[in-house]
Amino acid sequence: PYSALIPCFKQWYQRRVRGSLHHLQPLMFVCSFVATFSRSSIKSLYKHSTFKRTMSSAPPIVTPAWLFENLKSVKVVDSSWYVPMEKRSQVKPEFIRCRIPGAVFFHIDEICDRNTHLPHNLPTPAEFEKAVGELGIKETDHVITYDQEGKYVASARVWWTFRVFGHKNISVLEGGLPAWLANSFPIESGERAPPIPAKYIHSHFHKELVRNLEDVTKNLETQEFEVVDARPRDRWLGKQPEPRPGLLQGQIPHSKSVPAFEVQRDGKIFEKEELLEKLKSSGVNLDKPIVTSCGSGVTAAIVSLALYARLGKDTSLYDGSFAEWGDPKNNKPVLQV
Repeated sequence: PYSALIPCFKQWYQRRVRGSLHHLQPLMFVCSFVATFSRSSIKSLYKHSTFKRTMSSAPPIVTPAWLFENLKSVKVVDSSWYVPMEKRSQVKPEFIRCRIPGAVFFHIDEICDRNTHLPHNLPTPAEFEKAVGELGIKETDHVITYDQEGKYVASARVWWTFRVFGHKNISVLEGGLPAWLANSFPIESGERAPPIPAKYIHSHFHKELVRNLEDVTKNLETQEFEVVDARPRDRWLGKQPEPRPGLLQGQIPHSKSVPAFEVQRDGKIFEKEELLEKLKSSGVNLDKPIVTSCGSGVTAAIVSLALYARLGKDTSLYDGSFAEWGDPKNNKPVLQV
């Protein structure tokens, strides 16, 4: 911005003094130095800012029409997963039966941390690189993730996972496979040929997008951030048992209930005003940082996606979620309302 003023200043000075600029050289040197310093300083601050590191250069949500027009220039990932209560754990056969052309399958129960009893927790950076590379994806690819039911399960979780590992170009297909089919766009079926492996190098692990048991425990006293629970409201209230045996019933103290399936309608995330109204009615303080949680860190990502896509608000996600917090072995307080 400073450098843009220099030509204007020169013109003004010429008109005022109607002479040469030789005696103005010292001042021009100072102005040029300030402009150069300002540009480099801004670039340095931008380079090291959290906002820049977590910011995606691709839209968080794309429409089926957009994907159809750009299908040959992106990598498509079926990220379907079913919550335990649906008793539909076999999603791969449905991928074989019907998928978007060129899609590969990202199974959150396979690309995960195998050293914990917690379901589908984040893999290590090395595990992520290996698994995603085997799917034929490079860190420079624009990845579009979708699900088979159009409810963002677990396409939003995979969107968040890619962002955690620094992938800049990651989007979710609005409405998933049902919206694609509703537009009569082409599909594939049958066994998919193995993708050509690629070399994937993650750029940065964004720890600010992830929270753990210690963080949430500390927050009980500090109230530094809002915990937003995406589970169905009756589970949050403690009126309905958890789908995983042995867990307590209820909620993390001070958490707010924003069910993941109540921030969307007919395959579309609420627009800004309706989302704000939902958050307000749930008592969520948007002036605080937000940490989303759910049963196991899957539907929490839907609320994270909604906040990012509609409000431009980045959130953290409690990866262990209630599968960890509600485990009696961890001896954490659980409220019932």
